[in-house]
Order: sequence, then C-alpha cells, then structure tokens
Amino acid sequence: MGFTLRTEEKHEKILNELCKELDLGAKSKAVMWLIENIHEIRAERNNFFQNMNRLEGELKIIKSAIQKKLEAEIELTKLCSN
Repeated sequence: MGFTLRTEEKHEKILNELCKELDLGAKSKAVMWLIENIHEIRAERNNFFQNMNRLEGELKIIKSAIQKKLEAEIELTKLCSN
C-alpha cells in the first residue's frame, strides 16, 4: 500500500529530527515507526500527564500548607504583641 504525504514545514522538521534520532534513512520510515509504536507513544504520553496532574495536586497541597503556616505565624505574632 502506498500513499503520498504532504507535510507542513513544522511537520517536515519533526520528521527530519525523528529520522536523525532513530537513524532512519527516509521520512517514510519515520512515519511507519510512528504508526508501529503508537501504543507505546500514547502510553508514555498518558503516564506523563498523569504524573503532571499528580504533581499539580501535590503542589496545591503544599501551597495551601504554606499559606496556613503563614496565617498561623501572623496570628501568633498578633497574640504575642498584645
């Protein structure tokens, strides 16, 4: 099965980088590599976003704890100054 692929310049750059990275001689091989490895690529992307979301949640908890600590210190300072 053959096909023609017309790419934009930005996609052309990506294919060229992929060819260099994987030591592939032709852009068609890079496209085939992407097709053959799509499940692994998706799994890696999903893991990345899951980790990013987990870290975002942890960051919110840390920010909240810092805010509560600052508020408690301010309240303590007020109590001690009276």
